[in-house]
Amino acid sequence: MPGAPAVLLNDPAHVRQVLQTSARNWSKQTVQYAALARVTGPGLLACAEPNWIEHRRLAAPAFHHRRLEAVGEQVRDAARTVLADQTPPAHSGSVVDVSPLMHRIGLDAVGRALFSSDLTASTERLLDASSGAAEFIVRLGRSVLPTAQWAPTRTNLRLRSVRRELDAVATDIIAARRRTAAPSTPDFHDDLLGLLIDSELTDVEIRDELITMVIAGHETVAAALSWTLMLLAEHTEIQDRMRAELGALGSPVSMLTPREQLPITRAAIDEALRLYPPAWAISRRSLAAERVGDVDLPAGTLTIISPWLLHRPVSRGDGQRNRRERGLPGLRRRLHRAGRPEPRPG
Repeated sequence: MPGAPAVLLNDPAHVRQVLQTSARNWSKQTVQYAALARVTGPGLLACAEPNWIEHRRLAAPAFHHRRLEAVGEQVRDAARTVLADQTPPAHSGSVVDVSPLMHRIGLDAVGRALFSSDLTASTERLLDASSGAAEFIVRLGRSVLPTAQWAPTRTNLRLRSVRRELDAVATDIIAARRRTAAPSTPDFHDDLLGLLIDSELTDVEIRDELITMVIAGHETVAAALSWTLMLLAEHTEIQDRMRAELGALGSPVSMLTPREQLPITRAAIDEALRLYPPAWAISRRSLAAERVGDVDLPAGTLTIISPWLLHRPVSRGDGQRNRRERGLPGLRRRLHRAGRPEPRPG
C-alpha cells in the first residue's frame, strides 16, 4: 500500500520499546483508535492528546487501593442480582449461554463500582448499543481505505444511532447524580462519576469518560470471564480444584486477598488471558524515525501488536509454531513456578 510501512511486532522486547520505553514517540493516531473515538469520544482509552494525563489524574482516586474492598462486594452484588434474574435459573441444570450473562454482570458491576448507579433500567439499551459499537469499531478498524464520517453509508448511519443511544444513557446518569447528590456529601467523591463531576471537565468530557468506562470496563472483562469459564468446563479437574481452593478461604474473596493464597485461581485466569486476550490487537504510529531491533523505521510507521500472537511463541529454528496443548500444560507451568503440585491429567 502507498505511504509509510506497517510492521507486525512479535518480539516482547520490541513491544516493550514501543509501548513503554519509547512510548512518547508512538501515538494512537491509527485507524483503530480513530474508530474507537467515534464511539467513546476522546476518552482515556482513545485519547492521544496532552490532556490525557490530566484526565488520568482526575480518575485515579476512583481506583485507589482503599476502594478495592468495597468494589469486591459491589461485584458480588452484581453477580447475585443478575443470576437471580436469570431465566431459566442458572442452577436448574439447563444450558446457559455464559457470554451474555457475563456481559450483564460486568455492566452491572461497572455501574455500581464506578458510578454508584443501578443500570438495570438501562441494561438492554446499553448492551445493544455497546455490542453494536464494538462491531462497528472492528469493522472500521479493518478498513484499508478510510471513509468520510459525513458520508451517508450504512455503517456511518448505524454508528450515529449507536452514539445517540450511548449519549442519552450517559446524559441520564450524569443528570441523576446532579439531582440526588451534592459535592458536599461524604460519598460524593468516592466513585469515578463524582470525581469527574466535581472537576472542571465539561459534561461532554464527562460523557466521553463515562462511555469509555462502560464499553472498556465490561466488554473486556466479560470476554475474559467467558473464555475462562469455557476452559474450566473443558478441564473439570481444574474447576474442582479451584472450587475447593475458594471454599477453603471460609469467606468471600476480597479484592485485597493476596494472590499467593489463590494459586490455582490465578493460574487459571492468567492462562485464559494468555490463550484468549480480550485486547487481541493494539496499534501505534511513530511520530519520528526510530530503530526497533535491527530495523530502521521512518516517521509515520504503523506498528501492529497482537497479544494473541505474542502469547503463542514461534520456534526460532524452523519457524514452526510451538504446539501447545490448550489450557492444562499452561496451568502446569504456572503452578510449578508457584511451587504447587501439578494437576493430574483428567
